[in-house]
Amino acid sequence: MPTQEPVWVVAKLDFDGRFQALFINPTTIDEPRHPHVQLKMRPDFQEQEFNEVSVVCGSNSGEWGFDEVRIGLTHTDVRTRH
Repeated sequence: MPTQEPVWVVAKLDFDGRFQALFINPTTIDEPRHPHVQLKMRPDFQEQEFNEVSVVCGSNSGEWGFDEVRIGLTHTDVRTRH
């Protein structure tokens, strides 16, 4: 869905629950009950540890931009401040 408006995307990696989820423009203060997309985490990904996050902008079909990246342990840690 192309847009000129800012979009808030929240990715959740749940290593204990073995899934990864994506929330687009969540509106609730608490974590939404149903993500837009949820995938089972591959066992090899779950077993790995990582100590850095890389953000890459752009693709063959268009440019992407980021104005902020938040990392936290809970939805409350990353939700939009009002």
